Amino acid sequence: MGQALRNPGYFTVDDYLAHEQRTGERCEYVNGVIYAMTGGTDRHNLITGNVFFALRGQMKSPCQVFQADMKVRVRTDIGEARYYPDVFAGCDDTDRDRLFRENPCVIVEVLSPSTEPNDRLIKFEHYRLMTTLDHYILVAQDVPQVEVFARDKGWKPEILSWGDAVNVCGGRAKLTVDDIYENIPFTGLKPGDFG
Repeated sequence: MGQALRNPGYFTVDDYLAHEQRTGERCEYVNGVIYAMTGGTDRHNLITGNVFFALRGQMKSPCQVFQADMKVRVRTDIGEARYYPDVFAGCDDTDRDRLFRENPCVIVEVLSPSTEPNDRLIKFEHYRLMTTLDHYILVAQDVPQVEVFARDKGWKPEILSWGDAVNVCGGRAKLTVDDIYENIPFTGLKPGDFG
């Protein structure tokens, strides 16, 4: 999330959707507040693409994989949130709204200095409210490190590095650290140096 848009009251979901349509900008919505999103770097985009490609290549119908431009809708304790995860997948063939999904099985966020606190705290708190979500995955850009939070492990983090993998969406896909960081250079690091 980026900068909150000013409003004397709270925005409704309809206000939010109208704002996105009117401006053509992607914004996230959290309990009546609209947040303008910031752009990503080339490294962020390459890692996101690698994750999407790895998942999309393995997941078959009814599963769907989305990258950056599809929202997830989360019903919160006091309203709702609409986020644009970097990558997510869902396999519920009844979850087919044209603007969002509500039943993802995995969400992946690529960390950056401006988004990391929100990805770790508010988004993680909200994402865990979705009963279909089995894995929340945070991917570092500066080192080959992936943090996996799994529902069946009480959302406790597991740190993965070169050669490690995680099965997601009921075993429908296997996401490897090597696939996530394919063709991503790390200054002074190579496979085997880290982790």
